[in-house]
Amino acid sequence: MVHFSNEEVFGWITKNQVPMLRFVKRVNETEISSLAMDVPMGKIEWQNKRLMEFVRKCISLFPPNAIERAFCKRIDFLPTAWFTRGSTPQKPNVTAVRQDAETEFSLPCGFATFMSKDPVNVYRQRIELYEFPDYLPPLVESVYLAYTFIHEFSHVIQKSSFYYKHYEENFLKDVVSNEPSHFLVIGGEKIDPRKWQEDFLERALKYPPITTYSGIYKDVDDHVRIHEYMADYMTTYIMGFAMNKDARTPENGFDDKPEMFQLIKNFIEAKAVIVAK
Repeated sequence: MVHFSNEEVFGWITKNQVPMLRFVKRVNETEISSLAMDVPMGKIEWQNKRLMEFVRKCISLFPPNAIERAFCKRIDFLPTAWFTRGSTPQKPNVTAVRQDAETEFSLPCGFATFMSKDPVNVYRQRIELYEFPDYLPPLVESVYLAYTFIHEFSHVIQKSSFYYKHYEENFLKDVVSNEPSHFLVIGGEKIDPRKWQEDFLERALKYPPITTYSGIYKDVDDHVRIHEYMADYMTTYIMGFAMNKDARTPENGFDDKPEMFQLIKNFIEAKAVIVAK
């Protein structure tokens, strides 16, 4: 769950207006792909057609192979909410009452959740996005909506890639069977997704967290950390900059870790090949 937890991130976006405006312009000028149009929009509790279109444009920033690997059941849009006092990333608690919020900037921006499998054993996930309060500037709203959605869509791609067509008891426990149900084709080579994941974590741990948000998970167990690290590495690649309030500039996310850039690029562009049974 991505959450806007303090004013520092708000100030960082405002401080770096030039690259942020350039990114928002890139999204707005992106043509919505047919694959993006196929992703269902579900429950809509805030009627902002412009932002719905903006989300589809964000999907279109991903390569076709990545979108095809994302088993996204639907995207829902929820009313504004706030994290309550004492809420944590591991145990979030939200309220619709602003007076009960920890701060006015403690916002649950969105999350991805699992849904039951469809008739052919493919798990699909739902993304839920919260409306931003009207006191946030439009630029902050656009940038953080994009960051939130791209982060959560990256989770969907990630989960779909690693647990593609596995049985319910394995999928929900994040446990896979001994044999992969599919491979990722990277550079013409078939890669076991689990081995790729192990390689990613080993390399990622050599560097500081790439974003402010993923840094929240630097001291948790590997099972949780790898998912958040991967999602924000993918998000940084797609957006073209790291959402890191401690970065010298927002555009140097991969400057000190070129091997991670290539690793994530290969993963995002990979094609899934199902193993014949």
